[in-house]
Amino acid sequence: MEKLRMGAIRLAAIASLSATGLLFAFSMPVKAQNPPPATQGVRFDEETVVEFEFRESHGYYQSTFGVVNLNTGETTDLIAETKPFDDFNDVSDLDRVSRGVNDTGTERDFLGTPGNSVPQPVRRFTFQANTPYAFYLKVIDPRSGNLRTTLYSTRLEQMGNGSTPGSTRTVGGLSDGVVGDRKGVRINWDDTGLPRPGKDNDFDDFIVEAGGYLVAFPCPRIQ
Repeated sequence: MEKLRMGAIRLAAIASLSATGLLFAFSMPVKAQNPPPATQGVRFDEETVVEFEFRESHGYYQSTFGVVNLNTGETTDLIAETKPFDDFNDVSDLDRVSRGVNDTGTERDFLGTPGNSVPQPVRRFTFQANTPYAFYLKVIDPRSGNLRTTLYSTRLEQMGNGSTPGSTRTVGGLSDGVVGDRKGVRINWDDTGLPRPGKDNDFDDFIVEAGGYLVAFPCPRIQ
């Protein structure tokens, strides 16, 4: 990957969608989350070019990952699945049951991979200086083609190695380089939002890695 000027950081978006239990649960409606307030957004001290890279998915749903400017409300779709998983051919392939556990790094649970379910796995985005942003995940029901919910997150390096309830968990830091199979910060999405009775919490539904190499110049500070 090319190192960019303007304090570029490499973000690898490792998308991973997972199924949520029995088949009837897949069709249950979920209320979309509202974008977070600007005061909670991810900000960089200077204009920063960020590279996102999809790695894998493990889910029933078909999703699109992007960034929203919390000042203007402008959304930018970055990485999109063109089908819910690699071996999807028709709706009969949806009649499976998820294990409900984190299957990252395996071929189980509706596997999607770069070049297959995601034809364009690498995208770049320019974050303007001192501007609040959030990440989002649009979750599409593959049976109807309708938007099921949109999830939002401002979890990035400031979350360190912690995990939080809701739609995302994070591990690592932007300048970590390669640690095991992780590059920089890993953001793990759960594609059905806040916990509710009967819902799994495998957090392998969409995984975003931020960073991935050690830069020779300081990265812009995240506020």
